[in-house]
Amino acid sequence: MGKSEIEKIQKLGKKKKLKKLLKYLATEQDEGVVEAVFEAIGSIKGPDAVAELCRFMRSEEVSIRRMAAKALTVAAGYEDIEKLRHFADVETDEEIKSMLTSAAVSLSETAPKEDIA
Repeated sequence: MGKSEIEKIQKLGKKKKLKKLLKYLATEQDEGVVEAVFEAIGSIKGPDAVAELCRFMRSEEVSIRRMAAKALTVAAGYEDIEKLRHFADVETDEEIKSMLTSAAVSLSETAPKEDIA
Protein backbone atom coordinates (compact mmCIF):
# COMPACT_ATOMS: atom_id res chain seq x y z
CA MET A 1 0.00 0.00 0.00
CA GLY A 2 1.46 3.30 -1.05
CA LYS A 3 0.85 6.65 0.54
CA SER A 4 -0.36 7.91 -2.83
CA GLU A 5 -3.13 5.27 -2.81
CA ILE A 6 -4.37 6.50 0.58
CA GLU A 7 -4.20 10.12 -0.63
CA LYS A 8 -6.20 9.18 -3.73
CA ILE A 9 -8.85 7.57 -1.52
CA GLN A 10 -8.99 10.62 0.75
CA LYS A 11 -9.52 12.87 -2.30
CA LEU A 12 -12.38 10.63 -3.46
CA GLY A 13 -13.95 11.07 -0.02
CA LYS A 14 -13.60 14.84 -0.17
CA LYS A 15 -15.21 14.80 -3.61
CA LYS A 16 -17.99 12.52 -2.28
CA LYS A 17 -17.29 9.83 -4.91
CA LEU A 18 -19.09 7.02 -3.09
CA LYS A 19 -19.33 4.64 -6.06
CA LYS A 20 -15.60 4.84 -6.77
CA LEU A 21 -14.83 4.20 -3.10
CA LEU A 22 -17.13 1.18 -3.06
CA LYS A 23 -15.22 -0.28 -6.01
CA TYR A 24 -12.12 -0.38 -3.82
CA LEU A 25 -14.00 -2.45 -1.24
CA ALA A 26 -15.01 -4.95 -3.91
CA THR A 27 -11.39 -5.67 -4.87
CA GLU A 28 -8.96 -4.38 -2.26
CA GLN A 29 -7.42 -6.79 0.23
CA ASP A 30 -4.91 -4.53 2.02
CA GLU A 31 -6.39 -3.69 5.44
CA GLY A 32 -4.82 -0.22 5.50
CA VAL A 33 -6.43 0.67 2.18
CA VAL A 34 -9.77 -0.82 3.23
CA GLU A 35 -9.68 1.20 6.45
CA ALA A 36 -8.90 4.38 4.48
CA VAL A 37 -11.87 3.67 2.20
CA PHE A 38 -14.22 3.27 5.18
CA GLU A 39 -12.90 6.53 6.67
CA ALA A 40 -13.48 8.30 3.35
CA ILE A 41 -17.02 6.93 3.10
CA GLY A 42 -17.68 8.11 6.67
CA SER A 43 -16.49 11.60 5.76
CA ILE A 44 -19.17 11.85 3.06
CA LYS A 45 -21.90 12.06 5.75
CA GLY A 46 -24.90 11.54 3.49
CA PRO A 47 -27.80 9.11 3.45
CA ASP A 48 -26.20 7.07 0.65
CA ALA A 49 -22.96 6.72 2.61
CA VAL A 50 -24.88 5.74 5.75
CA ALA A 51 -26.86 3.15 3.78
CA GLU A 52 -23.68 1.57 2.40
CA LEU A 53 -22.04 1.51 5.82
CA CYS A 54 -25.15 -0.16 7.26
CA ARG A 55 -24.81 -2.82 4.58
CA PHE A 56 -21.26 -3.56 5.78
CA MET A 57 -22.48 -3.77 9.39
CA ARG A 58 -24.02 -7.10 8.38
CA SER A 59 -20.63 -8.59 7.47
CA GLU A 60 -19.53 -11.78 9.20
CA GLU A 61 -16.02 -10.35 9.55
CA VAL A 62 -15.52 -8.46 12.80
CA SER A 63 -12.76 -6.30 11.28
CA ILE A 64 -15.10 -5.12 8.51
CA ARG A 65 -17.90 -4.38 10.99
CA ARG A 66 -15.45 -2.50 13.22
CA MET A 67 -14.27 -0.28 10.34
CA ALA A 68 -17.84 0.24 9.11
CA ALA A 69 -19.02 1.11 12.63
CA LYS A 70 -16.22 3.62 13.10
CA ALA A 71 -17.14 5.28 9.79
CA LEU A 72 -20.84 5.12 10.64
CA THR A 73 -20.28 7.02 13.89
CA VAL A 74 -18.80 9.85 11.79
CA ALA A 75 -21.35 9.73 8.94
CA ALA A 76 -24.49 9.35 11.04
CA GLY A 77 -26.80 12.26 11.70
CA TYR A 78 -29.76 12.72 14.03
CA GLU A 79 -31.96 10.80 11.61
CA ASP A 80 -29.67 7.76 11.99
CA ILE A 81 -29.87 7.36 15.78
CA GLU A 82 -32.23 4.38 15.49
CA LYS A 83 -29.90 2.68 13.01
CA LEU A 84 -27.00 3.07 15.43
CA ARG A 85 -29.12 1.65 18.26
CA HIS A 86 -30.26 -1.27 16.11
CA PHE A 87 -26.73 -2.28 15.13
CA ALA A 88 -25.57 -1.87 18.75
CA ASP A 89 -28.40 -4.19 19.86
CA VAL A 90 -27.54 -6.96 17.37
CA GLU A 91 -23.73 -6.62 17.54
CA THR A 92 -21.78 -9.38 19.29
CA ASP A 93 -18.42 -7.58 19.53
CA GLU A 94 -18.33 -5.44 22.70
CA GLU A 95 -15.99 -2.79 21.24
CA ILE A 96 -18.27 -2.22 18.25
CA LYS A 97 -21.39 -2.28 20.44
CA SER A 98 -19.86 0.36 22.72
CA MET A 99 -18.79 2.55 19.79
CA LEU A 100 -22.29 2.52 18.27
CA THR A 101 -24.05 3.07 21.61
CA SER A 102 -21.80 6.04 22.44
CA ALA A 103 -22.48 7.62 19.05
CA ALA A 104 -26.26 7.17 19.47
CA VAL A 105 -26.17 8.72 22.94
CA SER A 106 -24.01 11.62 21.75
CA LEU A 107 -26.32 12.35 18.81
CA SER A 108 -29.39 12.08 21.06
CA GLU A 109 -27.93 14.60 23.50
CA THR A 110 -27.20 17.12 20.77
CA ALA A 111 -30.37 16.56 18.69
CA PRO A 112 -32.57 19.61 18.25
CA LYS A 113 -35.34 19.43 20.86
CA GLU A 114 -38.14 19.64 18.28
CA ASP A 115 -36.89 16.33 16.82
CA ILE A 116 -37.52 14.51 20.09
CA ALA A 117 -41.05 13.19 20.53
